[in-house]
Amino acid sequence: MIIEDRQKFIWVTATGQLSASRSVELCGEAIALAKKEGLRRFLFDFQDAVPNLTFADIFRIPDQLRMVMPIPQNRTAIVYRRYRIIYRFVETMTFNRGYQVKVFEDMDEAMKWLIQDQTPAPHEA
Repeated sequence: MIIEDRQKFIWVTATGQLSASRSVELCGEAIALAKKEGLRRFLFDFQDAVPNLTFADIFRIPDQLRMVMPIPQNRTAIVYRRYRIIYRFVETMTFNRGYQVKVFEDMDEAMKWLIQDQTPAPHEA
């Protein structure tokens, strides 16, 4: 796991197995750095991660996020290579609970979305 301050957003890279508890842990560490740096945008690079999540885990993610990321105004991009249905479900569950989360297969598109001023609905593009 690597967490970096990239000036406009926090970049988190994860590889290997990605459980619900590890996901929340990553968010907590990213939020701590973001608070220190005054940032509210995050890029989670999960291209080489293998999500180990049940649908129940995904359903609980928004509630777990509220503990470590209480500000829904944060903008979060998740970039993935495989497991589309899982990441799309995460996007839908978090968006429905008020978070600005969008998933991407293309890193450049994710970065463009993160730095733009307006937030489109998650399924636009």
